[in-house]
Amino acid sequence: MSFKMQCPKCKGLDYSIERDNRTFGAVAQAFELVFHCRCGKQMFGEQILKEYEAQKREWESDTDRDDSASEQPERRSQREAREQLEQVFEATRQQETATTPAPAPEPAAAPTPAKAAAPKKASAPKAAKKASAKVEPAAGAEPCAWPGCENPRRKNSKYCSRACSNKNARHRHKLRAKKDDDGDAASA
Repeated sequence: MSFKMQCPKCKGLDYSIERDNRTFGAVAQAFELVFHCRCGKQMFGEQILKEYEAQKREWESDTDRDDSASEQPERRSQREAREQLEQVFEATRQQETATTPAPAPEPAAAPTPAKAAAPKKASAPKAAKKASAKVEPAAGAEPCAWPGCENPRRKNSKYCSRACSNKNARHRHKLRAKKDDDGDAASA
């Protein structure tokens, strides 16, 4: 784990260290630094460097003590416990598979009438979806303004859907672009 300085007031990591933009110089100097934390703590210049170095020394001394033999046995014991759990899990799984009888293989016979009827049922909804896609306009309802679309138009609209409106807009744009190209060619 790498060292990360904490706010000295709240011990949080949600802070920023920025360069004061009112100073001018090619190289950032320590006196130009400003520390801002969400808790309201502010530090300037050399204070930041002193706090950083103090926290880093403390962190290094803690990691030196933690790296001693106390951490290694904990990791070993955790690994051994995990291996034991995996062995127990594997043994219970093997017992479950041994106690459950293997399913008998089904004989490969000719399809029964119920199985043969299933695909016909699946094709019927597809035909219904295709039929429902083309909605016949109700009596007195006007058809969509897009040529080739026979769906009834929506309330307060010339089109049945946003898609037909967009198709018409694209078509008109192409016609205008084509007209502009013909006008440019005639003037040249």
